[in-house]
Amino acid sequence: MARKVSTEDAEQDGVISDDAEERSLPRLLPAKPNETAEEKSARHLYNNNLRHANFRRLGAPRVTRVLNTIRLLSKLAGPSYSYDAAEVARMFAVIDQVIDNAKLAFQKSKVTDTFDF
Repeated sequence: MARKVSTEDAEQDGVISDDAEERSLPRLLPAKPNETAEEKSARHLYNNNLRHANFRRLGAPRVTRVLNTIRLLSKLAGPSYSYDAAEVARMFAVIDQVIDNAKLAFQKSKVTDTFDF
């Protein structure tokens, strides 16, 4: 059974949930009734900049955690562990599938409704 981690433990380990971080962050600006084209343009610019800043703020530590976890996984190849080729193949097949799904999620966000040869 997994051990429950308190917020204090998580903070000490440097792992703070994204939800906790987001409570104190700036929010997207909602549309106002009867806003001018200039106000709408400024709101869009602000919101796009905020979205990009959030992507970078959250993305960097997440990638770092993934890389560190993969490094830990590679330590299982050491002489202290026993495994067979089928187990390793299954393990990396699952990892490859998750990575492919993540890549697909980013590609879907860029899909257009046009077609060209």
